[in-house]
Amino acid sequence: MRVLVGVDPVRPTEPEAAQWVTGLLGEEVPMEWFHVVPLPNMGLWAIEPMVAADMAERMAEQLASHAECALRRLAPESVSVRVRVGNPMVEILGRADDLAAELVAVEATQKSPMKAAWLGSVARALVDGAQQSVLVTRGSVPRHPLRVVVATDHSPYASRALSALVALQPKGIGQLTVVYAFPESGDPAGQAHARTEAVAQELGEALGLAPEQWHGRVESGVPFDVIEATLADTDADLLILGARGHGAWERLTLGSISHRAAHSGSRSTLILRV
Repeated sequence: MRVLVGVDPVRPTEPEAAQWVTGLLGEEVPMEWFHVVPLPNMGLWAIEPMVAADMAERMAEQLASHAECALRRLAPESVSVRVRVGNPMVEILGRADDLAAELVAVEATQKSPMKAAWLGSVARALVDGAQQSVLVTRGSVPRHPLRVVVATDHSPYASRALSALVALQPKGIGQLTVVYAFPESGDPAGQAHARTEAVAQELGEALGLAPEQWHGRVESGVPFDVIEATLADTDADLLILGARGHGAWERLTLGSISHRAAHSGSRSTLILRV
């Protein structure tokens, strides 16, 4: 298990995305803190393009050096630190592949409209392009055991995604709700409840939870609306879902929940890719 954590060296505290990884997977999980310094746009400053490019590169290298020093002061000895200059989306995707990471974690806390747009674009790029599972975090990890909602459509992909979740060996989950939404003309409620309860039981037992810590929930309606309602009703800290499903669910889930969570969602989201 290797985790790549995209970090911002501005704050003098442990990155929130790293806190989430530790809170969810434990302190022993190998992590690399990774920061990318984008090349400044010097086109408006310089008369000579070559001069502008050289100035931009030297400025970025200086910023990268300062960022690496700041991160090394914060990082525990067990955490490696790497800083690069370039396009953040390209560099994060490339580094995740080079590291053979199984999970990429990035923070998407909205501090300002500009930062929100930048973080949202990086998170969306990871949701679309990463070969790894992606954890998009918002705010500090809660001190209490995590309240988690897992969305399923009972597809083969969803089953493999849940197996991938178990393989991550999460240690910080205290409450688990498995939710399934079906259209009015779809799966009869009785069958849906039985299937969802079975998934909740299997997943809860695999994660070492007691029976009172897990349950299934089935609602008729648009998956996006059902999941949002479940997050609110359970006061969830984290949404977990597969990167894709099938049919209408795939369009609604990947197109709405994953992308909306990456850009402007209110809760941290773990998107499992298998």
